[in-house]
Amino acid sequence: KAPGMGMGMAPPAPPGGNSQRIDPAQIPRPPHDPHSEVVQYDSRSQQGSAVHPPAATSSFVAKDLGSCSPRYMRSTMSTIPNSGDLLSSSGMPLTIIVQPLAMPHPEEEPIQVVDNGDVGPVRCGRCKAYMNP
Repeated sequence: KAPGMGMGMAPPAPPGGNSQRIDPAQIPRPPHDPHSEVVQYDSRSQQGSAVHPPAATSSFVAKDLGSCSPRYMRSTMSTIPNSGDLLSSSGMPLTIIVQPLAMPHPEEEPIQVVDNGDVGPVRCGRCKAYMNP
């Protein structure tokens, strides 16, 4: 094993300074102010329609009104195309980032949990998959 090649470290740059590696200091990052105002985010509007999530870098308190908090699930697109053709022609990736164990904001209500008692969760009689009530 070469020196400096343990514990996930990158190999040393080749001599001469002609490195093809990306310098992390040169990657633009959105500004982050830890003292910025906390945004109140309701997952649905008063009319019941979906609301665009706050920026991933913002500090927010989510109120679950029927849609998951973006703290636990966030999409790379805030508006999903209604067909596969439109998605492929846009050239944008559609990805869902799932963080089920993300820490909630201290001001948020706890996640609602359904207690099915001794019967347990509802299951499909054919394939035995669990169903979301």
